[in-house]
Amino acid sequence: MSGDSDHGLPVEPDRTGDLRLERRRDQQQWLLDWMVKTTGRTHNFAYDHREIPPEVKSYRQIPRVMEKIGRHQEAIARGAEAAGHRQSACELYYKACETYRIAQHSIFVDDHPDKMYLHGKLLECFEGCTRTADYPIERVEIEWEGVEIQRTSTRCRTLGARRRSSSSPAWTRPRRRCPIRATTSSSNGG
Repeated sequence: MSGDSDHGLPVEPDRTGDLRLERRRDQQQWLLDWMVKTTGRTHNFAYDHREIPPEVKSYRQIPRVMEKIGRHQEAIARGAEAAGHRQSACELYYKACETYRIAQHSIFVDDHPDKMYLHGKLLECFEGCTRTADYPIERVEIEWEGVEIQRTSTRCRTLGARRRSSSSPAWTRPRRRCPIRATTSSSNGG
């Protein structure tokens, strides 16, 4: 159902039924499809490594293919956890998190059911990371402007030589490293 907006531009409903202005870039989906096919990435196209397998030929295929890969990685992680291989399980859960992140990132509509499902799977896998990690991972939810924002962080051991005094310049202090970086996301599926 098409209509006219106050600005004289056509208004087209998207897949969720919302009426939104169609932008000129929406007519250029072929360019995004070509970039995904040639670079294997959803964004940051200048990097050399592929995030997306070569079987993906268009941007619309990303959620389906990446969800399948994420499900496989998650199943292997669950098996590793059941067998008592905690480090392998943690790494596999994290890989599944990243795969689900890529899958949900390629869906542009915020409250789309598929995006919300994939974001839920991402959170499930991250819970697997917190269960199997050999260091504490804390999840904190902060209410901000009516939305809960989730923040996860770890307390890392300092890796490096001897401990330097805090009066030394920051660039001479040992760096902190964590296998899982802190993440922030809203709890409403995006």
